Amino acid sequence: MRTLRSRRLFTRIATVLAATAAAFTGVVVGTANAEPLWGGDYARVGLAYEGRYPANTPCSGAFRVVDTDSFTWYGRVGTLKLYYHGSCGAYARADNIESYCYVRLNRLEPGETGRYHGWVTETTDGLNYAYTQMANNLNGRLARGSVICSGMEVADVGWY
Repeated sequence: MRTLRSRRLFTRIATVLAATAAAFTGVVVGTANAEPLWGGDYARVGLAYEGRYPANTPCSGAFRVVDTDSFTWYGRVGTLKLYYHGSCGAYARADNIESYCYVRLNRLEPGETGRYHGWVTETTDGLNYAYTQMANNLNGRLARGSVICSGMEVADVGWY
């Protein structure tokens, strides 16, 4: 299992680097199917719905937007939104972003400040939007979304 994760990580990094290089040279590069990349204790501690996409939870269709941030990246105006449901948790979605950008969701444990304990990212997969898997920000946990393009955070929403 560790080898599979290592291969996924290598493939993910190679895809992001290739897409970033292509963006600077003006070449259009197709990407493989988007797969989440995660770290810290994300989806490992048995928290409800972590590791699932919002549509695969009982809260599908009932999330509400709790924070929004707009950004401009090389003339393209995009939007980042953090969605939340009191029984399932939160996820982040970015619209109108470049294929070499990704959306990240951080999770912070109760009582902690500054350092997050888990995170999950999702690329655009050649589309112009991306959304993350769920983060359990229930029972005192917090979640925060951001958009990263070419290694720079270009948008973020506050901890919720």
